[in-house]
Amino acid sequence: MDIIKDTKQLYIFAGVNGSGKSTFYINQLLKNDFYGYRVNSDELAKELGNYESSYIQNKAGKLAIAMRNKFLNSGASFNLETTLSGKGIIRFIKLAKNKDYNITLFYIGLENVEISKKRVAIRVSKGGHNIDNKTLERRFGQSFDNLKELLGVCDKIYFYDNNSEILDDKEQTLSNAKLVAVKQNGEFFTIIDSYANEIIDQHKIQKEYENTNKHKIDLLR
Repeated sequence: MDIIKDTKQLYIFAGVNGSGKSTFYINQLLKNDFYGYRVNSDELAKELGNYESSYIQNKAGKLAIAMRNKFLNSGASFNLETTLSGKGIIRFIKLAKNKDYNITLFYIGLENVEISKKRVAIRVSKGGHNIDNKTLERRFGQSFDNLKELLGVCDKIYFYDNNSEILDDKEQTLSNAKLVAVKQNGEFFTIIDSYANEIIDQHKIQKEYENTNKHKIDLLR
């Protein structure tokens, strides 16, 4: 994968809880890819103390926001890990675009929320942090909705499918994510039929609608 180092770069590792974002990121690092400074509120919470504490989570979240703002304002290249389930992260990504950042999004998708719940349960059984089912369900829908909003913002998008069942401890340390679609040079390319197809098709329909309306307005001027 081509990693550009001489311009301002924002790399986003996104997907719902349990999709395998962190594992994917680590596996990319093992390939000697460069992603700049790291901003991950979960990792910060672990460093600060008990992740289950709402106080620690809030503190880590505020620290992550401060870090990403500092990197953005200094023009540094950096990467974020996010579920894409909030509007704040969308506003931030659009702000980065306005500041002439080149934005690459890696989206790790799951077929349904039940897989997300199962992955989180496996993580909890091994001492990891828990997330309640209602939150997982809410984030699952919001993440895909926000992904659609970013299709026209990001310069490059790599859509991955990570529905493979985790069979043992060893597999948890590896990324089984399969590349299913790509956006490069303003064009979308489908590699394997997946969740990305519908999202990309909806984006194309919306763009055609906007272009048609723009043409009609131009004719009336």
